[in-house]
Amino acid sequence: MAVSLDSAGFSVLLNWVYSDGRAVAPTSNSGNFSFAQQYTNGTGLGKANRVFVQRYTVAFGTPLDLDLAGGLTDWYGNTITFTKIKCFGVGVPYATVGGTAPAVLLGCPASNGFVAWLGDKSDLVRVPNGFAHILGGDGASGGFAVTAGTGDIMEITAETSGSAVINVAFLGEG
Repeated sequence: MAVSLDSAGFSVLLNWVYSDGRAVAPTSNSGNFSFAQQYTNGTGLGKANRVFVQRYTVAFGTPLDLDLAGGLTDWYGNTITFTKIKCFGVGVPYATVGGTAPAVLLGCPASNGFVAWLGDKSDLVRVPNGFAHILGGDGASGGFAVTAGTGDIMEITAETSGSAVINVAFLGEG
């Protein structure tokens, strides 16, 4: 039986109520910033058909290499081969290891790195304990290209000694 991604989406919301009680007439400002993208099943703009979500433990000195083109499996045991990534997130929950887990670094291994989302193969994104990095959308490119065998591995490493529990999620086409 073929799998189908019936619907998917992601959103980021920052809202606020900001007050100044020092003024003669107290004032306040409220508002929000939001970004959201919804996807329907398929390939192309506004579409996705593969999702991968997993929790890992990353230990210092032992990089976690996620092969986006054939190295992941879905909940049903099917191999996932992404060709484009529409959205991904990596979070380091604060509660891990009593709040003392190291930050993790997102990047590429020396070869076959998934570099489409970075400016350069040597670039790294640092995700501290208690934070998450989420990147997604569906601009004119229709996602970040994943090239099997040459550009398909995201590497995640613990920045310092110790280990970090991380949550990862990828949404895309395959």
